[in-house]
Amino acid sequence: MNRTLRCGLLMATVFAVSVIPEARAGSVSGNIDATITIGTGCSVTNGTLNGGQNQFGSVDFGEHALLVNNIDADAAAATGGGPIQVTCSLALGYAVGIDYGQHATGNQRRMALGVLDSIDYGLFKDPARTQPWGPIGSGSEMLGLIAVATAFDVPVHGRVPPQGVSGIKLPGVYTDTVVMTVAW
Repeated sequence: MNRTLRCGLLMATVFAVSVIPEARAGSVSGNIDATITIGTGCSVTNGTLNGGQNQFGSVDFGEHALLVNNIDADAAAATGGGPIQVTCSLALGYAVGIDYGQHATGNQRRMALGVLDSIDYGLFKDPARTQPWGPIGSGSEMLGLIAVATAFDVPVHGRVPPQGVSGIKLPGVYTDTVVMTVAW
């Protein structure tokens, strides 16, 4: 009995080993699909995210004692230097606009020193500072159609015009925040 049991176990083992790699009872085949969807959209290629808020750049007019002449400055991208740039999908119409800011009166942008004082300034699309920026829908936005998938510059040229007869303002840091919107 012992010998019969051993012989049966040995045969079962040999049969199991020889069947596993070679013998198959059947097979089934099927496809696996791979897909990717390219949507349309735009992004600011050299902006940053700061505390959950996009930061595209800044315009720093520097330090001045009197505001009796035009003071010009250009926006620099948030990543340090260079212009603000946008990249959009191919064959996509876009609009870029800049609102009038937190302290504006109508469409006149103002940098404020708290509630004590303010300084008028403007943002323009051209270096001559004749084409003002406005929000989308104002007629002063930048419109275009992407023909080549490459980043394009969003020029922002700032100007602080002379302020009053004497150009004298309270000392301090005057600030404003404008929102740039890219829509497609």
